[in-house]
Amino acid sequence: MSFETQMNEDGYMMDPAGWTEAYCEWRAEGLNIALTDAHWEIVNLFREFIIDKAITPSARIAQKEAKKRFGLDSKGFYSLFPNGPKQAAMISGGIKPSGC
Repeated sequence: MSFETQMNEDGYMMDPAGWTEAYCEWRAEGLNIALTDAHWEIVNLFREFIIDKAITPSARIAQKEAKKRFGLDSKGFYSLFPNGPKQAAMISGGIKPSGC
């Protein structure tokens, strides 16, 4: 199965249970994002919400948690993901976050 078939027309993964690190790397490359340790921290934060709570964190919650856990302010978040939490959700296998 190719990764393209795992996405809906909006670019989000249809089944978050099918997420893999390989998918993450492929999706990030397609969004012109070179993953760093800081990116992976956010991806893992999103994965935690997706796995434990069966939701994608809202834009507000994602930025608040990034600040609390990693000291990453809004400007820092957007330097990693220029299109914000929705881009992080795409890479993390989530659905479009509310507030995006």
